Amino acid sequence: MNPLLKKALLRFIAFSLLTSLSAWLFVFVEYTGRNEVHEKYQSLRSLYESMAWKYNMSINEFNNFSTAVYEAMSVPAPEWTYHNAIDFVLQAVTTIGYGSITPKTATGQVMCIFMCLVGIPISMLSIKSVGEVFALWFMAIIQKFEKKVLKRPEPRSLETKSAVILFSLMILIVIGNGLIAVSLKGWSLLEGVYFWFVTLTTIGFGDYLVREPAQRITHLEMNGSIANGGEIESLGFTIIMSFFSLTYLVLCLCLVSSVLNSVVVALENHNFPPRCQRCVRRRTPNQISLDRKRESAQRDETNMASLSMENLGFQKENAAPERKDSLLIQNTQLSDIN
Repeated sequence: MNPLLKKALLRFIAFSLLTSLSAWLFVFVEYTGRNEVHEKYQSLRSLYESMAWKYNMSINEFNNFSTAVYEAMSVPAPEWTYHNAIDFVLQAVTTIGYGSITPKTATGQVMCIFMCLVGIPISMLSIKSVGEVFALWFMAIIQKFEKKVLKRPEPRSLETKSAVILFSLMILIVIGNGLIAVSLKGWSLLEGVYFWFVTLTTIGFGDYLVREPAQRITHLEMNGSIANGGEIESLGFTIIMSFFSLTYLVLCLCLVSSVLNSVVVALENHNFPPRCQRCVRRRTPNQISLDRKRESAQRDETNMASLSMENLGFQKENAAPERKDSLLIQNTQLSDIN
């Protein structure tokens, strides 16, 4: 079997097993057995019976009333300010996709499609390149530290050490951002860490948002800035805040990308021990190519040696009759003299 095809099949099988087992575990942990649709229907049914008994309301009037109340009490869509537009573009091209703001017009949706077709490859390449720069920097720092401080002439396993350091740094950043979310949003530490991990790995479920949601109407009055007539942010302040938040988030994404790249490189170059005594040690593609070149060189040397031996043997066989003829001539001459 083709080695590449074999590797692809093994990895696909591992991916399928991981997905299936993880889904089963989540069902085991998260399943509650509640039928929320039935519960909500029963709640609406009891509310309708109460309203019909008090106000003699028909079912159509109750449906219209409940729909209007739901629309009034729901969180309105955020406005398309410059800051929100930056938020949307960043979520789109980095594939985070919280869904907190989305285009509603046909023109905006078409623009989103073409922007993502161009922006996603560019953003992925940029993040990957910056992440590789981070990894190379840490490898250079580790090499200098081991040579100057630990006095090691040739440091080894630089990729693995860089991956460990970058992974530790990523954990510290996620925990630090989680602590900031605890102080600003009132979340628990686990919720803050969960939000930032989901964000920096570009999963982006959207169940938690670090920004304040749009204001909603409660008890026939407006809360927050809407009740005071709204506040207009200055354009300069918005641009500065957008620039700093964008830069910080992109750097964090690059760090996570460098961690993932380092982990992949470390796994590719790691020499796994044989699974049993009769099993062959696993080799990386680079080792396989080097072994093939070495075997080819040894084969060429063997062929050259065999050819030289054959030529030498041929010369010896040709020299033997000549030596016999010379000995016969010498013996004949001696007999004539005698």
